[in-house]
Parts: sequence; C-alpha cells; structure tokens
Amino acid sequence: MSPSARDSFACPCCGGAMDTVARACACGARLVGDPILEPVAPKPMFGSAVVSAVCATLSVTAIWYRPSVALAAIAIAAGLRALRSARADPKRFGGRRTASAGFALGCAAVVGFGGLWLAGIPRAIERQRERQAALTRAEMYRVSARMIAYRARFGAYPSRVSDLEKLEDHSLTVLGRDGWAHPIDYAAFTGGVASRRGKPILNANFELRSPGPDGVTNTTDDIVMRDGLIVEPGSDSVAPAGQLPVTVPVSNRLR
Repeated sequence: MSPSARDSFACPCCGGAMDTVARACACGARLVGDPILEPVAPKPMFGSAVVSAVCATLSVTAIWYRPSVALAAIAIAAGLRALRSARADPKRFGGRRTASAGFALGCAAVVGFGGLWLAGIPRAIERQRERQAALTRAEMYRVSARMIAYRARFGAYPSRVSDLEKLEDHSLTVLGRDGWAHPIDYAAFTGGVASRRGKPILNANFELRSPGPDGVTNTTDDIVMRDGLIVEPGSDSVAPAGQLPVTVPVSNRLR
C-alpha cells in the first residue's frame, strides 16, 4: 500500500490512534484492507431535473391529446423540486439549467393550452344550445304533423294533446320534452273566427311553446311554433283574410 498523507487515524475498535504504516493498533486490531481516509465525493443527482424536462416536452402532445396537459403540471412540480434541491445542496443535486427549462416549458404549456380551451368555452356552449334548440324544433314539427292530421280528420285542432288519441294511428303520438328537458306548452285558439254556415270555427289555430334555456315561459329565449311554423317569441298571429279578429284561447300543457 502506498504511504498515506496521514500518519494515523482512529482505530475502529478502541478509538485510539492506529499507525497507517504499521497497520496495527495497540489494542491488537489490524487492518485487513486499505483505510478510507477521505469520504468519497457523491455524484450529483439529476432525477427531478430530467423528469421535469421530459414531462414538459411530452406535454406538447396536448395539441392532439388533451389529457397530456397533465404532464405539464408534473413538469412544473418536478422542476421546482429540482431547483430547490440544487440551491440547498449544489454538490449533491445538479441539472439546474435542465430543471429551469422544464419548469418554463411546463408553465408555457399550461398557460397556452389553458387559454385556448377557455377561449373555446363560449363557442362550445353556443353549439350545445344550438343542438338543444334543434331537438326542440324537431319535437315541435313531429307534434305539429299530428295536429295537422287531426284537423284534416275533425276540422279543427284538438283542445288538448290527449285528443290525438282519436286518430287511428294514435300509438305514433309519443309526446316528449324540449332540448332542455322542459315541458312544452300547447294551446289551441282561434286568431280569427271563420264563418261556416253562420257558425264560428273554434280551435282554428294552435301554438307550441318551449320555455327555452332559462325554463321560464314568455321570455325572449322561448321557441314558439304556431300552426306548424316557427315564429319569433312575442309576435302576434295574423288572422287570415275573411276571418273575424276574435281570439278564443284554449290552453293545455302538453302531456
């Protein structure tokens, strides 16, 4: 063994001074290998820094697969951990630049993709509302076809929806709700009373009304159908020519 820079060191058995040249102690203990006089310097650790950089890079795939943005949060957390460890013990923890890059890229991914998704929320809400309105109009047109068939058979619209059972194919009449799961109101009325052999015709018109997204009837977002045509909420029905301006309402909730 080459001579050590130190002449003696503490004996692991008795704690006394052990001669590095004699390789023995007064207590009888002897060396069986080379003494470790200086602690081995530990290699720096890069685990958290590498995790931050890798996760931040993979978070870019959120362009095609949205759940990947969760990797950006992991990148931020791992980057912060690596930076704190490097400041506290720079000899043991390395990769400070790598951690900084991963942290910055992770923050950019969260801000960028989060901003894009937040900007798309109003558009998504509007598309959902359009789909619900389309479902409502489809239900109204379906019920309207049954109303027209009833009038062709009996000469007037039914006073209530349950009267549609008088049709031969009444089993086809399955009443539903609007696109927001609200009940649709039905009303039979006469916007102008026509004369048939001197007798007025009742239930010459009908109205279907959906309360719309707010669920409150007679507001601006209502969806209204009169005599098979969608009209603006609040608009007055115009009496056909040759009929008297008399209104006879007969209202029933669609059931």
